[in-house]
Amino acid sequence: MSDKKPGFFQENQQTVVYAALTALVMVIYYQTIGFNFINLDDNLYVFGNQIVSSGVNKQSVQWAFTQFHAANWHPLSWISHMIDVEFFGQNPGGHHATNVVFHILNTILAFTVFQRMTGSFWKSAIVAALFAVHPAHVESVAWVSERKDVLSTFFWLLTMLAYIGFARRANTDESEGVASRLRRLWLSYLLVFALLALGLMAKPMLVTLPCVLLLMDYWSLERLRSFRDFPALVAEKIPLFALSAASSYITFIAQRAGGAMESFEHLPMTTRALNAVLSYAKYTGMLFYPAKLGVWYPYDRDFPVWQIAVGTLFVAAMTALSIWQIGRRKYLLMGWLWFLGTLVPVIGLVQVGAQPMADRYTYVPYFGLFIILVWGAADVFKALGIGKSIYFALFGLFIAGLTFAGYVQASYWKDNEILYKRTLAVTQRNFLISHNLCHHLTLEDRLDEAESFCKQSLADNPGYFEAYNTYGILLTKRKQFAEAEQKFKECLAIRPDYALAYSNMALAQILQGKPEEAEDSLRRAADLPGSPAPSIFITTLDDLASAYARKDNLAKAVDALSRLLFLAPDNFDARLKLALALFELKRYDESQAQVGELIRQTPEKPELYNFLGKILVEKKETAQAIPQFEKAIQLKPDFEEAKQNLKKAKGEK
Repeated sequence: MSDKKPGFFQENQQTVVYAALTALVMVIYYQTIGFNFINLDDNLYVFGNQIVSSGVNKQSVQWAFTQFHAANWHPLSWISHMIDVEFFGQNPGGHHATNVVFHILNTILAFTVFQRMTGSFWKSAIVAALFAVHPAHVESVAWVSERKDVLSTFFWLLTMLAYIGFARRANTDESEGVASRLRRLWLSYLLVFALLALGLMAKPMLVTLPCVLLLMDYWSLERLRSFRDFPALVAEKIPLFALSAASSYITFIAQRAGGAMESFEHLPMTTRALNAVLSYAKYTGMLFYPAKLGVWYPYDRDFPVWQIAVGTLFVAAMTALSIWQIGRRKYLLMGWLWFLGTLVPVIGLVQVGAQPMADRYTYVPYFGLFIILVWGAADVFKALGIGKSIYFALFGLFIAGLTFAGYVQASYWKDNEILYKRTLAVTQRNFLISHNLCHHLTLEDRLDEAESFCKQSLADNPGYFEAYNTYGILLTKRKQFAEAEQKFKECLAIRPDYALAYSNMALAQILQGKPEEAEDSLRRAADLPGSPAPSIFITTLDDLASAYARKDNLAKAVDALSRLLFLAPDNFDARLKLALALFELKRYDESQAQVGELIRQTPEKPELYNFLGKILVEKKETAQAIPQFEKAIQLKPDFEEAKQNLKKAKGEK
């Protein structure tokens, strides 16, 4: 018997693996702490969302649970963004850091789950390392809006961990009293149910998790030994399936209400099915060769026959192999069905949005392929008589290569321009990204550069209404107001219910001196669902009032300013303009009321008391006017106009 003591690594290998996995994540993602938000969804989820930007409060939490914003219902993801706002405000670095922390936690959890599930320490470590560094996962981590991915996966893995505890407790503890055993089982099951519910409230991607739990019963937990065990195991999970069904229904309602779902007329089922088969093959290829990754891929309906044949053959062959090895190599069926099944909600059979596939969709499904790769390679090497050192060396090289590729891929997420130009370089006819780059450059007043991308977007997709709207904004900035109005009209010809285009067109009409037409456009914008933010209306109404004033139509100016103050009652400048317009119209009582409100808001402004005195003089209330002029002079002793007005009110020369 050897007295040799175990070395540091042997005694602390668990801790060493945790540290190594954390280091792998940090090598790739530490750079994101210095990255910006992007104008693709980050505006909807954080910096342009007034509710989220208000932080955590009763109203924002209620909104998170009751609204279908961004065509989704994921209240926990909304609340996580609100918590970030509480800590970091609108500093994007803090929001990125939270995503990185969750990715680290998910990586460590993945290692823990697979180790406890399979008892294989090093294979589990390799799976976790592949998960940590794969470039296809960059989108889920480096994109602030994809908090829902990293957060929901955190609960996904916790649910698996809790289920392992439940399953093993169900198979043991025979010596324990019946009542005590049932109570422990009930509490274990309740924990699984609660964690699944929390995950579904972060992202409905977890709807397939009950099926993965069944696969765990089959592969590693050894609870599904024959078909006779299947009905009981399914029945055991009925509450979990019911939870998934409820989440699926809510998601369907949310996405339909948000207009995110493509109709079968626009995208036939045959096209969807072909795309699904090709996507499965492409995702598998991306596992080994993660090149030309972009933030958004355009839908191509002209599938080459050879691609359809290869994709179909690949899916059929892998399915056949998994079934053939159902008894000897259970990990094949486990991994393949995990991969196929967890992609079902996003594979395009129910098409949401216009993209055929997305890198972020691999965040959980790739676990299935990792299982096949890691356990399969071990079997192949063993059959060929290749030593374990070669096995670990090859995976080490693979992980190192993926780490380098992941670092490079993450670097493209630094800001809008870098990300969009990279995506345009690796995709074709990408109308959405061309438009987003045009929008970004327009906001930076780089109008000549922006115009080429707007034109490219419309050339790639002449029916993309948002590109016409952005092009109109660009032309407005160039002071080409008539051309801008035409672009907004072209936008509305495609999407008549696009309220923002009506609002933008109103501004273009105002700047052309057409306030009557602008008022009609603004009214249409206000009447439509999803109307622009109040701040846009406020600005446009102010411009509208100025346009009417220039045309000496003070009554219309008063109407516009009154509507503005309904939206922004504390807008000092608008209320002062309204008071002046009412004074010019000799509507002295109304003007006096507005000045009185201004004095209530800002009681230290001498000009307001002078103005109020002038109104009272016009109303023949000279005795009441005198104290107002005196108050103005008291606040501003060198106020000459107020001094002259006071003399006149007293009848002095």
